Order: sequence, then structure tokens, then C-alpha cells
Amino acid sequence: MVDRSSPHAPRTSRDVAAVPSRRAVVAAASLVPLGLLTACRVRLEDDAPRIPLVPTREPTEDEALLLAAWRTATDLGRMTTGLAGDGAAAPRLHAVHARTFDQLLRDRRVPQAQRVTTPTPSVSTSGSDAGASGTVGTSGASGASGTPADRGAAARAEAAAVSPAALAELASAHAGQLPLLGSFGACRARLAGLLGSPARWPEWGTAASPADGGLLAAHRRARYHLEVAAARTPDDDRGAVSRELARVAGVVVRLESRGGSSGAPPAGYPLPFPVRDGAAARRLVTHALTTLETACGTTWAAGSGSTEAVTTTTRLVVDAVTAGDAWGVPLRAFPGLLS
Repeated sequence: MVDRSSPHAPRTSRDVAAVPSRRAVVAAASLVPLGLLTACRVRLEDDAPRIPLVPTREPTEDEALLLAAWRTATDLGRMTTGLAGDGAAAPRLHAVHARTFDQLLRDRRVPQAQRVTTPTPSVSTSGSDAGASGTVGTSGASGASGTPADRGAAARAEAAAVSPAALAELASAHAGQLPLLGSFGACRARLAGLLGSPARWPEWGTAASPADGGLLAAHRRARYHLEVAAARTPDDDRGAVSRELARVAGVVVRLESRGGSSGAPPAGYPLPFPVRDGAAARRLVTHALTTLETACGTTWAAGSGSTEAVTTTTRLVVDAVTAGDAWGVPLRAFPGLLS
């Protein structure tokens, strides 16, 4: 007979079946944590309880501002639905805003519950209040019918994007998100003007801001192109070009006076195409204004942390967009940014 207590005794098939394989042991061990997590119904969301060794989700950079922008774009889209005339484009533009911020939040894996339940901050880069507090609740705008009686409320809600408090909050955004949030505010400021309630800007500061160098360079180039356009425009049609030239030249003087100058400007700038007649001159004005808009937009990121810089950049983007409207340049959902 074979002594099965001996370590050298041969194993029968029954003995082998009774001993689990190494692979089975490893597989069973790997299922234990999963079973525990399933039983506890752990959710990796902001409101989930913190459990040792289980990762919890931390908000991403500027998440509160992006959430507020998404909710405000959605609210304003409802509020402006049905408006006619100059306000007819508002729902379409806000739909683009909402989709853009929605996709950004999805890319960051922000939980849907967080997007629905988090209260909108008070006056923000996305604040849309028509009243004194600077906010509009989700329910407050969702019931708006967009009738002509709502036009004034919609205009005030749009203009709230560039209130002093909103601009200060916008300046708190990091450089990476500031251009998108600033452009959203600029579009709203322009829509406020189209709806009959132009935004009220703070007084110009006297000290140079971090954005002034880029803004000055952009306006010097635009000034030169407008000078060429004015020289090539027949006398009878020169008035509109001359007025735009005077506006841009005034911005150059203002930026230079507060220390934004980085040296003497060049004697001239390359022209995008030959300008020999009035038709080409008109094209040059359009080119000057569209490139001025996007050149100003490139300075948003430099203004992170500076309310004066953010205010100046946003104001000058809106001015370029407003001027471009008279020359057939359409308002985009994100003015100042390259499409």
C-alpha cells in the first residue's frame, strides 16, 4: 500500500481535483475587492463618501466656471428663443456655446449629477442675471417664452457678462480656459448691444496691463491698414473708413499713454493683397477688423489674474466685432478666437 502521508507519495486524480490551481487562487483574490465595492455601491463622484484606498474624484481646473458657463448658455438659449430682428441669432449662438461647454465637461468626465445639482455661482463670467444679484436660476430662464416683452430682460442678462464683478471673476480663470470663457462673455456683450442694451464698461485704468503689449501691436497694424484703405477710397465714400481709422488710432494713443508701448512701430506692415481701388480698399477694411478681433483675442491668456487686462481685452474684442458688423462681418459664437 502507498503511504499518502508521505510528501513523495504520488497524487491521484482525486487528490489533484481537491487542490485549487494557482490561476484559480489569483482569480478569486482579484474578485474580492470588486465584490466589496459592488456590495457597498461606491460611486466615484463628488458627493460619494470617502472610503480608504478608494479614489475620489477631484474637480478639474476652473470646473465651477465652466459649469456656470454651460448652465448660463442653456438658460440664455431658452430666454432668447423667439426674439426677432437683431436678437434672432442669439438662440443659435447660445446653442453653440452650450454644446461646446457640454463637450468640454464630458471630456473632463464631470458627473451628470454634478452638472445638474451644483448651484450657479453669483455674478460670474457666465452670470446671466437681469436683476441686481447677477444670477439667473435655471428654472428662471427655462420658462421664458422669448416674446418681445422678454427682450429687455434678455439684453440685461447678456450684458451681465461684463459687469465689474463678472470681469473680476473671469480674471480668476487659468490661462488655459480664459480665452474660451472671455470669448463667451464678449459674444454676450455684443448680443446685449444688438438687443438694445449695450454693455456698460468700467472706466479705463491708467496703469498698463499684461495684455497691453499685444493689444497695442494689433491696433497699430490695424491702423496702418485702415490708413491705406482710406487713401484708396474715393472721397465720397471715405467717411466710414475715416471714422473707423479715428477709433483705432484713439485706442493706440490710449494704450501708449498708459505705458503699453514696446518701442516705435514699424514704418509699415505687409498688405494681404494689392489695394488699388475702392473695392479692394473695402476688402482691406474688413480684413483689418477681422484680424484685429482675433489678434486681440490672443491676449486673453496673458490677463489671467489681472482684472484690468481681462477687461481691456474683452472690451477691445467687442469693439472690433461691433465695428465689423457695419462692414458685413458676422458675429461668431466665440469672437476673438480662431475658428
